[in-house]
Amino acid sequence: MNNDSMQLKLSIVIPIYNAQKYLNKCLESIIHQTYKNIEIILVNDGSKDTSDLICKNFCNKDSRFVYVEQENSGSQAARNNGVLKATGNYITFVDSDDWVEKDYYEKVFAQFGKDLPDIFCTGFIKENNSKSEILKNKITSGFYNRDSLKEILKKSICFENLYYESGIFPNNWTKFFKADIAKKIFPQVNSFIKLGEDAVCTYGILSYCKSLQICNEITSYHYVNNETSIVNSFDRLYFERLNILIQNLLLLIDKGLYTDVLRSQCILYFSFMIDYGFNGFKSNLKRTLPLGLFKFILSIKQVCSILNLSDRCFDSLSVLPVLQRKRIEYIKDKNYFALVRSLF
Repeated sequence: MNNDSMQLKLSIVIPIYNAQKYLNKCLESIIHQTYKNIEIILVNDGSKDTSDLICKNFCNKDSRFVYVEQENSGSQAARNNGVLKATGNYITFVDSDDWVEKDYYEKVFAQFGKDLPDIFCTGFIKENNSKSEILKNKITSGFYNRDSLKEILKKSICFENLYYESGIFPNNWTKFFKADIAKKIFPQVNSFIKLGEDAVCTYGILSYCKSLQICNEITSYHYVNNETSIVNSFDRLYFERLNILIQNLLLLIDKGLYTDVLRSQCILYFSFMIDYGFNGFKSNLKRTLPLGLFKFILSIKQVCSILNLSDRCFDSLSVLPVLQRKRIEYIKDKNYFALVRSLF
């Protein structure tokens, strides 16, 4: 442990939208942290409930809170806004329906050595109703400098060539980013991105960092799973959003230090996201088949038009499993009927 690291200031950014049900528990878990050198930046993204009153109440109780209001613009816009306001040495995030154990941040900074990492990653606990599951990064705990990091990044998304298993979780809320790097990358992330925004930020920053530290033994962040399954409520704008994700992430990694390595990894990530979308797409349209087959084909044609998958996006299809590789080729070639057949 480096004693100087215990003096580092941590900025905790919390995007908030209609979070009154969970917000008190979230903020109580942070205000009582054993690590005291923190600022908590609350970004209210145009909430319509009592979230603003809850935020103001905590601001009145503790001067470490910073309250920011913005018109409803989405969680990524809120994160970007919070990063700009941050004054700490490191920046991390908490979702407003999650909570952290009281010694989480103290445990993190106790792991810092003489060389401070550009990114520090932990595990977390997934809370799903009454069930809890400990989740850890697949990459081994340790400190990785630039040389070893390049080798690690070959597995940063697809670990040991398994499709698809994250080596480093893409979420922002178990990451601690050096503030100077975060302030460089976050403004380049499209504020209107609504899909995969965590991945764009995390993998975008990874492409610029020269050191990474992972501590899977720390699992003090509690992620509360309140999401509705894509199978049950498919977003009709999913593929439009995915196209924005692909273009934004490619833009970041093309400017970074590990372009070739991360490109091959992002191919796997993009392919997984395309498959994920098609699964939800099929589940909603299969109910109307065969009467809706023509509509389905027209929809697939639109998807192929939206997903402008040039060779720039998928310059090495050999890393993909056979079925995923064929689907990508069909999309690139605008072969709508072959793509439809591959989905059933």
